Order: sequence, then structure tokens, then C-alpha cells
Amino acid sequence: MNKELEEQFPGTILDANKLKQKLRRLRIQYTQFTELIAHTGVGWDETTNTVKANADVWDKFIKKNNSFKTFQNRGCKHYTSLKELFRSKTVTGALRISSTDPPKSPETYARMKEEFLVAVSSRGKEPINLEEGSGDSDDPVHEVTESVVTGSRRRVRKRS
Repeated sequence: MNKELEEQFPGTILDANKLKQKLRRLRIQYTQFTELIAHTGVGWDETTNTVKANADVWDKFIKKNNSFKTFQNRGCKHYTSLKELFRSKTVTGALRISSTDPPKSPETYARMKEEFLVAVSSRGKEPINLEEGSGDSDDPVHEVTESVVTGSRRRVRKRS
């Protein structure tokens, strides 16, 4: 693998360990930035890559981990790319526990479990009222009577 990396990037000393370390740092950066912009009271402008928050929110995050300070002025330069890489591989939920975290109290575990159960039961969505007349739209419903083209080669029957 090292030989392939040297051929791909001449003049650069790369090895598997160096790449693993870089990947780990990028994953931490992604996780921290995602946590920051998901926090209530924090806004993020994707086009200018700036994070807007009150001073007390910044103080809270910087007190938690000093590396949050880098996001205060610069945001996260490659957040969109990092999201594509790590979104499905990173734990960000209520029951997230790192091996480097100190042990938590039983009350903390109970609170985390409660937050998890609330998140799972609601899935973060508002209930929808499906009763007649509950929607904002007055558009009539149109039924499709012609064949519907799909990506498969199977023939779709007409609805009757």
C-alpha cells in the first residue's frame, strides 16, 4: 500500500498509519462540527461557512473542548465532503459514549436513555393530522389512469 501511495503522491511521505491518523482527525472534526450546528441557538450559513452563536454558547463548547474554538471564525472548511464520508459511520445520538469519556453516574445514564427513547418514539417529527380538511391545500386529488413508467422492465398495470 505504501508503494501505491508513493506512486500516487510523489514527493510526499505517506503510510497507512499517517492516513489512519488523518482520517481519525477528520472524523473528530466532523463529529464536533455536527454537534455544534445541531445545538439549539446555533446557526450555520453554508455558503459563507460561518457559525453564528451567542458568546455563552461558544463559551460552553470551548469549555467542553478547546478545539471548538477553530470553528468560531472559520467554520468547517470541507463539511459537505466530510458529511458524505462520515454521515452513516458516525454515532451522534443520545447514547453516544466514547472510550475516552470518564465513567458517568447512574443518573446520567438514565437521562441518556430517556433522551434516546424520546428521540426514537418521535423520530424528531411532528404528528400529522390526516383527517379530512386538516390540510392547507384545496387542490383536488387527481388519480393516475395511465401507465406509470418505472426503472424496471416489468409492466405496470393501469389503475382502475
